[in-house]
Amino acid sequence: MKMFNIFSSTIILASVVAITGCGPSSETENPTNNSSNSDSSSTTPNGTGTSSDNNPQPSEDNTEASEKSRVKLVTQRESCSGYEPVPNVEVLFHDEQGKVVAISKTPENGEFQAEIPDDALHISLIEPASEDLEEKRYIHTYQNIQGGVNLGKISFTKPDWFSKANNCIDTPVPESQNSCQSYKLDVSELLSTYPNHKLQYERTKDLTLSAEYVNGRNFNVSFCESDKSFNFIVSSQDGTQSIGAQFLPVAGQESVKLLPEHFTHQGVKVAPPSGSSFAQNNGINAYQKNNLTGEYHTVLAFKTDEINFIFPTMFESHHYRTQMTDAINLDTYSISMFSYLRSKIENSGHFDSMPTDINFDTAKQFVLGDLNNSFSFSFDFSLLDERIKTSTWSFELFRMYKQPVYWQVNGGIKGHLPKFQFGDALDLEQIEFEKQTKFSVRLNGYAHMPEQLNEYRTYKAETNFNPNEKEFSPYIELGFDFLPIQDSE
Repeated sequence: MKMFNIFSSTIILASVVAITGCGPSSETENPTNNSSNSDSSSTTPNGTGTSSDNNPQPSEDNTEASEKSRVKLVTQRESCSGYEPVPNVEVLFHDEQGKVVAISKTPENGEFQAEIPDDALHISLIEPASEDLEEKRYIHTYQNIQGGVNLGKISFTKPDWFSKANNCIDTPVPESQNSCQSYKLDVSELLSTYPNHKLQYERTKDLTLSAEYVNGRNFNVSFCESDKSFNFIVSSQDGTQSIGAQFLPVAGQESVKLLPEHFTHQGVKVAPPSGSSFAQNNGINAYQKNNLTGEYHTVLAFKTDEINFIFPTMFESHHYRTQMTDAINLDTYSISMFSYLRSKIENSGHFDSMPTDINFDTAKQFVLGDLNNSFSFSFDFSLLDERIKTSTWSFELFRMYKQPVYWQVNGGIKGHLPKFQFGDALDLEQIEFEKQTKFSVRLNGYAHMPEQLNEYRTYKAETNFNPNEKEFSPYIELGFDFLPIQDSE
């Protein structure tokens, strides 16, 4: 079994959308599709978006019955000043077979809401076309919106060349931006008390407490307005001892001198569930609230083969993280899988969650059975893990259409992708499914969240959701990447 370094790599959630769904799919698994790819029968739903001819539509009465049959969302993209609205995103309502039954557009502020047409089951958002035909165009589809839902903020990324580092040089710095000060770090007083121990600080920085390592070298530590304190952890090489220090900088000083008496916070040994055999590449994240935003953020992250302790008297919460990966080859597809777990660690050092085992049976059954080399197929991942509540399919159609398209479909863990129609933006019937470089699905679920799909989506959109807060863990995610094995002839 291959292991994945969760500290040097970012877990990539397939969706660039800010909200993902949760709950079982309620759609028919194998609907009959006899529709054409014509949008001529489309209508415009009532709402606060604009119709296809840019005429504003009136809002309906804000009654309970009306709210239950409405869809709300905000389209945005990253900019130098944060996020900016994306207007004129085409909004398509699809019926059970994927046929377009209504069309609208997002307004200038990106805030769209409308009644869901009676025969609509799914919704798609199509990024406005670019004059540069080499630029990727994003399409986000949400299945099973019947009954009403708030999809929250949906993000359309900037082009590949955009980055804040390169494109925001001339942007004025906001007055409220977090400012930091660098201090010289002096560890000389620790060398005799903690010989050859490891010192960790500033999330993942570390050094060895030995004269050979520190002599002639300069070390620095930063303190920012958002920080609550300096945090340092000293651990023995054999992993049997770990102790922490936490204090504030002294005004007017430009250096931090660590002393043995600073280290008063005894670590608590972490004990995974009895009988568990996690991958060797596991980690622990320690969280504090950001002084400026009030949100939880990671202040220290440990590899458990180096520091397998938590520090309840220093940090507000701790999460255990583990990830495993593996891959297999079939005759026509290569399949890669990862299994990821994040779980809250109690102050006693215990936690109860287990990662999902690596298992290719469901993926093999999908490839050999339900997958029919078309963009319309059934799927069922409900037996993998009862904690999984949502799926996101991703199709990278970069060299297969007149403009590169990145299409994502969010829904339940069991269901059917009909023959979706997108008008001029994308005609899936013109694309050879097996010629894709790859396609993928991500399956995930949070504990302590609503079970029903649209209740989950709405909850995330309308609450101050922060996945780093302890009440939103454990979290699991499974991912499958399907890579067609191209014929060499």
